[in-house]
Amino acid sequence: MELLNVVDQSTYEVASSTCNSDSSRPADPGMSPLHRLECIAARGISRKMLLHFFSHFELLDPSGKSIDGVRDLWWKYLGRQVKCLVDLKLMSLRENIGGAKDCTEGKFLTQIDIFYKGFPREFRALTQQMTNEVDSFSWPKTISYQVRTLSNPKTDVHHLCKDALSLPPMFG
Repeated sequence: MELLNVVDQSTYEVASSTCNSDSSRPADPGMSPLHRLECIAARGISRKMLLHFFSHFELLDPSGKSIDGVRDLWWKYLGRQVKCLVDLKLMSLRENIGGAKDCTEGKFLTQIDIFYKGFPREFRALTQQMTNEVDSFSWPKTISYQVRTLSNPKTDVHHLCKDALSLPPMFG
């Protein structure tokens, strides 16, 4: 849900373009207002589900030590998705592999920047640190956690993003 603005073709499409190549012009008409609201709602629901999970359950690493589920699992998982998505898009552009019409490098990187606005700076830094360790979208099979129900639900997991249910200005 977090990457809907990046992966949705309507984010880039220039309907008035008649050429088969990417257009550097801004998306026209772009994502419809209704679809944009649907994406915002989906992102909000997704974050509420994560807040519920991380408030009521604890994750334990293989040694039995409690981890920060947001930073050590969700952010790392989402960071992998972003890193792979960016790497694949830039590779496809270098190798002239077609993708969504009008999805130029500039437009794509702008949408990635908009995505990052919904997170603290440390999330972007974490993603950028993954330079060589990420080579696929899948979570490494060697990393696993146990889940334990908390007897006293947490109330301090709102570090999911700047304000756990707020969204970046251009996307929500």
